[in-house]
Amino acid sequence: MIPERCEVYDVNPNFLSNVSVVVKRNSRRSPYYIHVTGTTLQTVGDNVTLHGLCYEYLHNEYKRSFVEFNIKMCDMFNKDPWKSLVGSVLVEYGAVCPAPPKTYRLHNITISIDRFPYVLPFERVMLETYARFTPTQEIIGMQVIPERASVIYYNKSYLYNASASVRRYSRRSTYYLNMEGVTKHTWGNNVTVHLIFYEYLHNEYKRSFVEMHFKGCDMIKNDPYVGGAIAAITARIGLPCPAPAGFYKLMNITIPAEDFPNVWPFEKCKVEVILEQTPTTDIIAKGAIYATFKQKTYT
Repeated sequence: MIPERCEVYDVNPNFLSNVSVVVKRNSRRSPYYIHVTGTTLQTVGDNVTLHGLCYEYLHNEYKRSFVEFNIKMCDMFNKDPWKSLVGSVLVEYGAVCPAPPKTYRLHNITISIDRFPYVLPFERVMLETYARFTPTQEIIGMQVIPERASVIYYNKSYLYNASASVRRYSRRSTYYLNMEGVTKHTWGNNVTVHLIFYEYLHNEYKRSFVEMHFKGCDMIKNDPYVGGAIAAITARIGLPCPAPAGFYKLMNITIPAEDFPNVWPFEKCKVEVILEQTPTTDIIAKGAIYATFKQKTYT
């Protein structure tokens, strides 16, 4: 990532003073560095939320894109991918969180995106950032609302009587995802789960840049969102992973995204779900989940 220029155009004197952000390079062949100086007048920690809005450069102007983020200040130091991208860099310069009120001078900052886990959808961008003072107990998160689900295909050599549906049990209840089927083989990391997201645009679903790919057991053990939803059900019914062949009925699935650290790039989408037998690349099953993603503030 190559910074070109920075500017500060509004500072609340109740919280900050003498703030400046500039971009310089030390020689004609050196990298471009960011220099930040300023004085905080109050302790800064998770009582401050950092918001970022990305504007894509198109036709000689910057237009607001769908890419946004909201993150608590200390989460930037402690949670990936922000920890790897920003937090570790700030720690190198002596920054801590919570940060006590004093004057800070952070010089020669570079941001490496070599380990950034997503594909950036554009090359040139303006990043508008602003910090908002929030109650400590407030959490910015996301709500995932499934609308309908279906099984499009399943390979009878691996699976049969497979079905998926979405239900709610009263007019005010949560929407739940339900799945069932009979497996003919042990399922573990020999099954790969592909999730391909299609954004709803102009009355049709268009494939987006968002994709997720997991090994079966790795997803349940390591992913806090999709894997976390399945793990909650399997723990409740005592289902191990790898899971032996048999009849399975996974009911009342919800996605635990209340602490999702990023802004989701679209609101309404279709998720194409593909289960693949890893050694042979045989397709075990295909399905679709239609869902709405809503940013939400939890207290």
